[in-house]
Amino acid sequence: MTTGQRMKQQRKKIGLSAERVADALGVSPATIYRYEKGDIEKVPGDILGPLADVLQTTPAALMGWEELQPAMLDIGERIKRRREELGISVEEVAKKLGKHRATIYRYESDEIRTFPRDVLAPLAAVLQTTPAALMGWEEFQPAMPDNVMPMPQMRQIPLVGTIACGQPITAVEAVEDIIEIPEHIHADFALRCKGDSMINARIYDGDIVYIRQQPKVENGEIAAVLIEDGAEYGEATLKRVYLSPGQLVLQAENPQFAPLVFVGDDMNHVRIMGKAIAFTSTIKH
Repeated sequence: MTTGQRMKQQRKKIGLSAERVADALGVSPATIYRYEKGDIEKVPGDILGPLADVLQTTPAALMGWEELQPAMLDIGERIKRRREELGISVEEVAKKLGKHRATIYRYESDEIRTFPRDVLAPLAAVLQTTPAALMGWEEFQPAMPDNVMPMPQMRQIPLVGTIACGQPITAVEAVEDIIEIPEHIHADFALRCKGDSMINARIYDGDIVYIRQQPKVENGEIAAVLIEDGAEYGEATLKRVYLSPGQLVLQAENPQFAPLVFVGDDMNHVRIMGKAIAFTSTIKH
């Protein structure tokens, strides 16, 4: 089958006249007939894409590189079906596109048979789908419930060891693993928690806490703290930090743990590694 024959077959399948196709492409009906008869053997490249859109198919299908799809719902029916599936009103769609609601009704009723290409992508975004799905070239993905968030973009940071949520433990910073975190969490490294001194902050044994490296935190913020006692590595703990003149207090989030209090010169042996900005917890059964 020639390109012209495939054009004609698809045009008739979706119920378009040659005149309507010509009007959509800005050419004469005679040109469309010449394409279909093979008088013009090669369809110009700048015409092929728009022609495929009008015929609700793909350039590859018109060229014979893939099968023409069976007759599909009109684009207006697909728009309406998707809009209703999402529970979005015509007025909402119109407002987001900067159009009058009557225009949206005309799209849905197929009064505007040739869908404007500059509207297709923004409309697909409003309807949480793709231009290809609106055109019928691929299936709609199920609508996501309002209370379900899509997975965010991820990035990688190092998991550099274990930190105490209890009595301080020996701090050995060595990359144990590379883990992925959501892109919006601006952390430099992660630590695995051990113990239950921070349970009232909902941080439990085995949780992963994400740390943004910084030398100071505000009073009451949770920080990863290194206590240098002259040993090779020192000890690390996760606590709320309270600093006042002449005194530094590391406060647990569990009344069973006494605060760690440093005064005078002892304060010089405490170093803040960074602020805890988020954590990942597993469901406890």
